[in-house]
Amino acid sequence: MKHGFRNNFWCSLAILFLGCAAYGSANPVIIMPSADEGSITAYTNTEVQRVFLEHLKVTLEPSNKRDREHNLVVLGTVGNNRLIKRLVEKGFVKDIETPQGYSIRCAPDSQNKDRWILAILGADERGVLYGLRDLEHYYLKRFK
Repeated sequence: MKHGFRNNFWCSLAILFLGCAAYGSANPVIIMPSADEGSITAYTNTEVQRVFLEHLKVTLEPSNKRDREHNLVVLGTVGNNRLIKRLVEKGFVKDIETPQGYSIRCAPDSQNKDRWILAILGADERGVLYGLRDLEHYYLKRFK
């Protein structure tokens, strides 16, 4: 499987989270879709917290609104997360139509270059979970 985010992603991710820890910045904020208990989305929301804590020792602070003072992790689909929809409309991350597909991008916030956005967009709820799993497998395990 070809991953288009590999070239610049490793560097971006390291800067985002190691920079956070090095300068004592507040924990990154995460914006997740709401979910019914027992759904794949609810599981993914729990897993993203575990993955970042386990691999980076970073606790993500859940929020339902964007904050320009914190680094941001946002995940979901165009249909279940308004911020993901806006990021697609602005061209920050590519929309995916392939069932179970995903797109990941990590880059500086266009309105605050000192802050970073990590977006995990799925074509559906399984795509979001697969994107998180590949992020963990290909990148975050390097921190252990």
